Amino acid sequence: MKQIKELRIDAKLFAGGAAGFAIPEFIDNAKDAAENVVTASLWCFKMKQPGAKEYAEKYKKALRRLPILSRSLAYSALYVVKDALERAKSWTPDAIRDALKATNVSTAFGPIKFENKEGYQNQNFMETIVLQVVKASMNAYISR
Repeated sequence: MKQIKELRIDAKLFAGGAAGFAIPEFIDNAKDAAENVVTASLWCFKMKQPGAKEYAEKYKKALRRLPILSRSLAYSALYVVKDALERAKSWTPDAIRDALKATNVSTAFGPIKFENKEGYQNQNFMETIVLQVVKASMNAYISR
C-alpha cells in the first residue's frame, strides 16, 4: 500500500484478499496508505460477537498486541473441545463425535454449531465480515 501511494495510483477502491490485510499490524505498517482498504474475514477483534471484546482485551493485556483470526480460532477450538468432552457420555470416539455433533455454543470467535447443509457435513456456517480501514482503525461490517 505504501508503494501504491508513492506511485500515486489513484483507485476508488483497494481490496485486500489475504489475511494480512485484516491484522492490526497492517494499519500500523501501512499508516495512511491503508486508508479505506477493504478485506473479508471471518473474525475481527472489533466484532460485536459476545465475548470477542473481552477476549481481545485479555489477549492484549497478556501479550501486548491484539489477537488475529487464527488466534481466536485456536482459542475457540479449545473451548469447543472442552465443552464437547464435558458433555460426552464417555470418552469413546462415538460419544465424543455425538457430543461434537450436538455442539451449540457461543465463543469469542462466534457461534459454533455443526450442521449438514448444501452437501457439506458437520460444518460451522458463518457469515463473512467486511473490514475497512477508516481513520487508522479497523471497522467490521457483516456481509450478507
